[in-house]
Amino acid sequence: TSGNETSGDESADISESSFSEESEPASPMQYRLHAVNVGDVVAFGSYEQDNDTLTPGSTEDMEWIVIAEEDSRALLLSRYIIDCIPFDSENMSVSWEDSYMRQWLNGTFYESVFDDTERLAIIATELETQIPGYSNTVSTTDNVFLLSGADLGRYFEFDYWDETYHLGECAPALITSATEFALANGCYNTALNSKSAAETVAAHPELDGQMSEMWWVRETGCIVGLTGDTIGSIHWQPGEPMIPITRSANVAMGVRPAIWVAVEN
Repeated sequence: TSGNETSGDESADISESSFSEESEPASPMQYRLHAVNVGDVVAFGSYEQDNDTLTPGSTEDMEWIVIAEEDSRALLLSRYIIDCIPFDSENMSVSWEDSYMRQWLNGTFYESVFDDTERLAIIATELETQIPGYSNTVSTTDNVFLLSGADLGRYFEFDYWDETYHLGECAPALITSATEFALANGCYNTALNSKSAAETVAAHPELDGQMSEMWWVRETGCIVGLTGDTIGSIHWQPGEPMIPITRSANVAMGVRPAIWVAVEN
């Protein structure tokens, strides 16, 4: 359901990923997550997070926030920033279609994070991605992807946006921290407090002390997140696409994957 606010609330209940198995014969839709609601946090797949890389096979369960649920499928967004890599280290103007990020998410990440059963529940999704600075879009079909600026405007509830670009009520939806593994690879968490984000913390005391880092979205070189009271030159109105700030595509930034999965009605 669109227009629902999501949050990285540490106290959120976590549901283990579980599946409903239909009778034979097998089909790509044989496995489904049990019914979920927007705002739920579910465990699905595993990835290195605590940076204990000395113990083989010691990856941790990945946690995902349900940010939409429609037509027997749910959109899951990684609860945390799970890695820190460039959008594309070779080409500054590469589109999402040709980017290293897309290749990595749908190759190495997809094959190593999810087991055979989990991959059967993931729905390949047709995406349209705006090319920054142009009116045309790129069409792709992906199992794993990044959210776009349009997705941010569609799936997150932002209450207001003033001339100073103060984050206001959208702040809790954007905040997430990097894992120890992502920090070791170059991410940098910022503590939200009266020094780094005075207005935001005053408006949302529950955010005091939370850690936040920036993360890539699908438009080439664009990032989003909160590390202070503002996020720079953003152009956004409620219900419209959110145009994030930009970084060079070859700079390592936070990665927060998204997937559509089949769920029970």
